[in-house]
Amino acid sequence: VSKEGEFVEFGEFLLGECYSKGVAIERNYEKALFYLLRSAGRGLCSAQGAVAFKYQNGLGCERQTGKAIYWFCKASKQG
Repeated sequence: VSKEGEFVEFGEFLLGECYSKGVAIERNYEKALFYLLRSAGRGLCSAQGAVAFKYQNGLGCERQTGKAIYWFCKASKQG
């Protein structure tokens, strides 16, 4: 991944976290999950853990244990 790609994945993660926590913008779990999934798909471990948490708890989506396990496993493989 290029340096620019790293900035994109981290930026998407931060935007997802802002939507998740309602920092500087209105809290919106659906938008949070959208940006976190983009970042997680690019391989950012923190985003993968955050996506797993959202699926586990049904934040921005229906509760989906299988997807939560999938993302927790991907994150754990990275440390």
